[in-house]
Amino acid sequence: MALVLNGRCLHRPVTGVERYALQLEAALQRLELPFRTLTTRHASGFTGHLWEQLVLPLRLRRHDLLLGPANTGPLLLRDQVLVVHDLAWLHHPQWFAGAFGRWYRLLLPALIPRVRGLLAVSGTVAGELADRFPRTAGRIHVVPPATAPTGATPGAPGAAPLLLFVGPGDPRKDVGTFQRAFARHRERHPASQAVVVGDAGRVFASLRLQPGAGETWTGRVDDAALRTLMRRATALVMPSRMEGFGLPALEAMSAGCPVITSDIPVFREVFGEAVLHVPVGDAATLANAMTRLVNDPQLRASLVQRGATCCARFSTQAQDAALRQALAALAPELCG
Repeated sequence: MALVLNGRCLHRPVTGVERYALQLEAALQRLELPFRTLTTRHASGFTGHLWEQLVLPLRLRRHDLLLGPANTGPLLLRDQVLVVHDLAWLHHPQWFAGAFGRWYRLLLPALIPRVRGLLAVSGTVAGELADRFPRTAGRIHVVPPATAPTGATPGAPGAAPLLLFVGPGDPRKDVGTFQRAFARHRERHPASQAVVVGDAGRVFASLRLQPGAGETWTGRVDDAALRTLMRRATALVMPSRMEGFGLPALEAMSAGCPVITSDIPVFREVFGEAVLHVPVGDAATLANAMTRLVNDPQLRASLVQRGATCCARFSTQAQDAALRQALAALAPELCG
């Protein structure tokens, strides 16, 4: 048996799903398991979902096990392990563009019960999967994302406070609450600045987005630029209404950046007390949390330390071990 990584997502702009796929590919290399990656890079004719449904199955060999890192895979192929990042498409269909949302709601309820096994990025997602698809309960394994410390860069003396937000085009991220909170905070600290990173994306429902006072919207930036912003920021603010994991928060902590998140189950599970939690959609409380962090260097230092401790649980070694354990359970012939 050999493992085949479904690389359809690897040539898309990098968001959390694509970053996780790249991490899995690197983990498979470190584990020295027999695998190869199939992508659309050299495809002619069908690409995208059509390539995945019609062409990809034909490129598999007998006894191959397909690993799909990005929520989807060929509907008729049972011999695959599918990564599910979240169930937002099921619980909040209004967040997604019409065609994308309809396709997910058609494909995934049929695909998820069929496959050999499922990988979830958090225990919260694993529980939701087991509740929604009870027949899969014994086939779900948790393999979280990984991060590595990149180190904090001290800000310039007297630099203005900077609040960072990632992903304004995704309705679950709730940029509106961030903007309302930042406006309240800026009434107390007029020098504070906000940087909003990311673009609208084609899979999400259209939002009316407009920068407010003191906000700089950068659009999409590369990884190096995002890490620089995280090392410079007073805090990353992530007031999400729903997440499967929350990789930007983990990456911010690995860069020595304090984090404020909404108080949702997955953030309690993954980050515990390493972040400041605020109620979902509560702009007033979020503004107060921003002001606390700006005013209190000891609180910022405490969160940086707690963040480093949290990040240690999500090392590449921990990811490798979780992936090996999952594959040993789902495909023992692969792991020997």
